[in-house]
Amino acid sequence: MLEIQASSYTQRFGRDVRVAHSVDANPLVQPTIVCDLAESAGVLPSDGYDCFLLPSTLQHLQRLEPCLRQALRVIRPGGVILATAAGFVPLIPDGPDYWRLSAEGWRDIAARVWPGCEVRVEAYGNCLAAVTAMLGLAAEELTPAELDAMDLRYPVVVAIRCRKPMRTQ
Repeated sequence: MLEIQASSYTQRFGRDVRVAHSVDANPLVQPTIVCDLAESAGVLPSDGYDCFLLPSTLQHLQRLEPCLRQALRVIRPGGVILATAAGFVPLIPDGPDYWRLSAEGWRDIAARVWPGCEVRVEAYGNCLAAVTAMLGLAAEELTPAELDAMDLRYPVVVAIRCRKPMRTQ
């Protein structure tokens, strides 16, 4: 398992994980591997991981397409990339933010950088959830029904799942 920045999602949600690594260009976050994902060809092994987690990450990748190509390179055939990108949420104060795309925009990029892969892109959110996020309120302040209502005009988060094809013999 490989995760961007720290292995927090792996530790929290992972099951039967034998090896967990993290990668980031910033050594201050203490990743297992320090490198720029866009330049990781000589650092991260090809086909080395079953899963690469990129939670709340895609909007922060300045060189988006090279990063996504490298993410695909490092997962084994049949492995998956699980990523999310911000929609209607405030910018963070401690890092740059480059991409705010709709689900259609993410589908377009995924088709370009992950040809031949099984890709699913889904937007989640609604007006109330978007306003709540913009005001900085916690998700716990809404009921499950309020959070689960979907209105594609107000994507709070876009989730992307990419499965790398198995090798043909």
